[in-house]
Amino acid sequence: TIHSLIPPLTSPKQEPGFQDFMLAIAESEAELLHNFRLDHRGLFYTERLKWLFPQDGEFVFCRATLVACPRLLCFQQQRQNKAPVRYIRVFRPDRGKVLKVLGESNENNEVCPFMDLEQLLRKLSAHKIVTKARDFSGAVFEFEEIQKQFSSYKKEYAMADQLEKGKTMLQLLMQNQIVFSEFADYIKGNIDKRSMHRGYLTSVRHGMQIIKKAQAECREGMYQLRRELQQGLDAARRAGPPQLLRDAALEHNVRLTMVKVEELKKKQRGKLPNLPADFQLRPTATYTLGWLRAK
Repeated sequence: TIHSLIPPLTSPKQEPGFQDFMLAIAESEAELLHNFRLDHRGLFYTERLKWLFPQDGEFVFCRATLVACPRLLCFQQQRQNKAPVRYIRVFRPDRGKVLKVLGESNENNEVCPFMDLEQLLRKLSAHKIVTKARDFSGAVFEFEEIQKQFSSYKKEYAMADQLEKGKTMLQLLMQNQIVFSEFADYIKGNIDKRSMHRGYLTSVRHGMQIIKKAQAECREGMYQLRRELQQGLDAARRAGPPQLLRDAALEHNVRLTMVKVEELKKKQRGKLPNLPADFQLRPTATYTLGWLRAK
């Protein structure tokens, strides 16, 4: 029932819950439509989700839909796998054809020949080796020639073992009557997906640059505002005219009122005890008891 699926909202924060009459209507057999009003930023507000589901309230990317959502909305395997939280979508290539082979313990093991062959071709391209075969049988003979080079001349036996595994995958594809064009389409599809993911990462980097620029401008604006406020505070504490105005008044033999206020401020500061620099005083005044009684 709905009542059993939705946990009660009771916490020290007095979270609002479902009232009894709402639950009674929901559990009734009447075919009624219910409207649930959700927070428009619900997917990004995870504090309540963490309180309800301490283990599943993290904010992750769903591997099935590739959208950002709480972990509790993902499928079971991702909910159980407590991998570090990623804030950038990870590229996951297609597995391609999945074949079952008989293992050493007479169990059916799944293998992905397309994925293994793609990784092998990528490693060969790193060694500046380009294959020219147009079918699986020709690729087997080509792998044998390359394997001889790695075994005899270059002494890279690990690469030779990978080529041996590649030949096994090619023979497995031929045994299952899989045509070479399917493997070519798989490679093309992965290239297109990598291109799309590259565009996604480029847009993420561009967005990060915009955010960093906005942060730098905001930080510089705050520093400038702080300098201006500090200058205004210093001027208010001194209560004296700027040096340029002081020099002009002295040149024209003019007595400024601000100078008198500055001297009065100096006398008041001299009477104050030694207080911390960040200590703030409210404006004060001294009155006689008779004056206060008259008020």
